Amino acid sequence: MANFEIARYGICQKHQNTQRNETIVPSEIPVLFSSRLPPCDTIAITYLELRKAAVTRPNCFPYLKAIAIALAVVAIPYGGVEFVLLNHALDRGSEELNSAATRYVQRADSALSEALYSLKTVQEGGFADCRGASRQALANEVQRSEHIRTIGIVDANGLAMCMEPGGRLATATLLPPYQKDSPTISIGIVEDANGVRSAIAGLHIGNGDRLIARLSQETLAIDAGPDYLRQYMQADVRLSDGSLWYRNGRLEEDVGEEVLAETVRSTQFPLRASVTAPRSAVRSLVRELDIITTIGAFGALIVIALFVLRMIRQQSDLGIIGEIDAALKRKEFEPYYQPLMDIESGHLLGCEALARWVRKDGTVVSPAQFIPVAEASGQIFEITLQLMEKVNTDLAELYRTHPELKVSVNLAAGHLNTRKIVDDVKRIFGKGPIRYEQLVFEVTERQQLSDVDGARRILAELRSLGAKTALDDVGTGHSGLAYLQKLGVDIVKIDKIFIDPLSSDRNSNAIVDKLVGLAESLEMGIVAEGVENFEQIEILRQLGVTTAQGFLFAPPLPKNLYLELAASLLPRADDDAIANDDGETPEAVVA
Repeated sequence: MANFEIARYGICQKHQNTQRNETIVPSEIPVLFSSRLPPCDTIAITYLELRKAAVTRPNCFPYLKAIAIALAVVAIPYGGVEFVLLNHALDRGSEELNSAATRYVQRADSALSEALYSLKTVQEGGFADCRGASRQALANEVQRSEHIRTIGIVDANGLAMCMEPGGRLATATLLPPYQKDSPTISIGIVEDANGVRSAIAGLHIGNGDRLIARLSQETLAIDAGPDYLRQYMQADVRLSDGSLWYRNGRLEEDVGEEVLAETVRSTQFPLRASVTAPRSAVRSLVRELDIITTIGAFGALIVIALFVLRMIRQQSDLGIIGEIDAALKRKEFEPYYQPLMDIESGHLLGCEALARWVRKDGTVVSPAQFIPVAEASGQIFEITLQLMEKVNTDLAELYRTHPELKVSVNLAAGHLNTRKIVDDVKRIFGKGPIRYEQLVFEVTERQQLSDVDGARRILAELRSLGAKTALDDVGTGHSGLAYLQKLGVDIVKIDKIFIDPLSSDRNSNAIVDKLVGLAESLEMGIVAEGVENFEQIEILRQLGVTTAQGFLFAPPLPKNLYLELAASLLPRADDDAIANDDGETPEAVVA
């Protein structure tokens, strides 16, 4: 049997003399991916081509300007060095404050995830009442939890029905009365008679009754550091409605100076952490770096030149809108295709078409440099239009001969404001060769939809043509899980943020498990994004996920490489070994 390995491009056949430094695939892979495969040495070359860093046309003017300014500053080297050191200290201070805020958010996310997991466990175990056995089950959850202080049930009026361990909070009313439009999962803040605040996680269990878990007051009592700022910092953790959950430290009321502030928002729950400190505390770091002043004029020349160059290049980014317009006229935006794989059988199910800006000199501009600008300026509509036209041309023959394959196209929030996207889809794909049934349109949850009902109607029109719709980045955006129900999509895509920690974070496993269960209950397909190792594959299989994409299989590929990979992985007409007992190939999750 041939030896196989992952080349970060996809699966390939390894030659005996090929020297590579990539991850070797376990012995099961030849069974899963037993179709014809391209040689690894070819893929190694093409992959290196894919990884070329994006560059721009040479422009010496910013460098000359930076050097001229730096030479002028060298006349007063010590003043210049102090200026650089001060900015370094402020940058370092901002990074430290951001890190501290991140630690508070991570701690809050972990505690709330654990609380919701415990509530779900109680509900699914049939203990969501105040009977003796149920109260014991509630008490057991408190004992097992690191963060939960009390757990119990409140009625529709928000009054405690039973709490474990025994006893009640200072006030009998724990939560506001239940409203019909209240979410199933809720988070709130309560304050006891001593003014100590705690977070409460709630889970609606029917008739307005809610399971609640009150977190320990010490949940967020962590040492966020760093040492030189600790005594000056103030940290606030608040819910999105402004309710204060936790405060550590206190700024002097007469600080009378500017402060540095960093805010980090949770991607899982409606909360944020803000950490502030006086600029004078940050500047103390500079006083400890006096040795740097000995660098003198030569150090000032180098540092100031780099600093000015950075500023100049930031200003030049403002002209990117004009560059995008020119690129649209030259049709430089190309679809790159990331394969979608069945992780049970190893079959290729299709791909996701991702926009890439390929300049005439062959350099590829990172999507992060132009997609946000294009979405803000409205240029994303023309980019998507050109992308769909090229998809229909690039994949014509492959998708004509393999009607089971799907191709996903990403839509921005603005696409769902008018019917134009429906008309564009009909015009481009109405006469083939790619059929509507082979199309999947993805809308990301990271972008706020201005008109959810209107968006639902647009997606419904696309579905009426025969296409499928998918919700991307589930659980990371503005709406929690509300879009799942409101938009009526066919497929749920689990974001990489939940896939990365699968092997090390029990909470992530639980979150993915619940997402899979939710998708199944809503009769939706589910896709895991950002899969990068086989340990994740095994866990996803155990959780019931069968479809995935990510760098384990291949990065987004240009047309020729994707067609080459597809030709290697797709069944041949005379190959019966990959057929089912009924003679049919496996159904994809996006089918």
